[in-house]
Amino acid sequence: MKNRLLTLVLLTIATVAYSGCKEDSPVTPPTNTTLKTNTVFDMEAPIQDGWLYYSFDTEAIVPATEASTDLWDIKFRAIDFDPTKPDTDKSKYASLIDIFLRKGFFFLNSGNVNPNGKTVGVIIDSAFTQVTTAPDDTKFKEEDSTYFANPSKSIIPQSFLTYSGSPNHTVAQNASKTLVLKTKNGKYIKMQLLSIYKNHPATPTTQDDVGFYSLAFVKGDGKRLK
Repeated sequence: MKNRLLTLVLLTIATVAYSGCKEDSPVTPPTNTTLKTNTVFDMEAPIQDGWLYYSFDTEAIVPATEASTDLWDIKFRAIDFDPTKPDTDKSKYASLIDIFLRKGFFFLNSGNVNPNGKTVGVIIDSAFTQVTTAPDDTKFKEEDSTYFANPSKSIIPQSFLTYSGSPNHTVAQNASKTLVLKTKNGKYIKMQLLSIYKNHPATPTTQDDVGFYSLAFVKGDGKRLK
């Protein structure tokens, strides 16, 4: 009886030891997951500097003292707007209309905007959620003040931003357009301009202050953007 019990114990120990020595089961590699959509809200473009500078590589505002460097990717223009003025005062919208028609709301950090900048981009004729891959690098452009965000100088940006006209005088991004950028570090980004209004109201009015930029963006996995 004792021998049988001893044999049973030894067999149990051997089984446990063998189980502990077995190789781990092969791990199935995870499938590609949907990339995270980042959001940043109400970044104010200060009147005293004239511009708000933003880096997608660091996901942070860059000081205006670094305007001549390659540390930022996109800059947004400050807008002189006083929401307390009566709607009948045409000067209330003068700056907003002038920026929309002539000056442009944003520019990339390259070309004649800043020769030290290395950010290039292209406007895609697709909704933000539908852009899955960055285009070929030959499609990307440097900033030349005729392509990005300046409605009066290019057919594509003409529909990238929309202006409601009277009586609301509001500006928004066309939902069927997406800006795709390539940063100085070679990172592909797709960006959507959610709002230029303080507190990013869903339906802005003439009482909402302007010059507070809210964005949605995806940082690519290689050229994959979704």
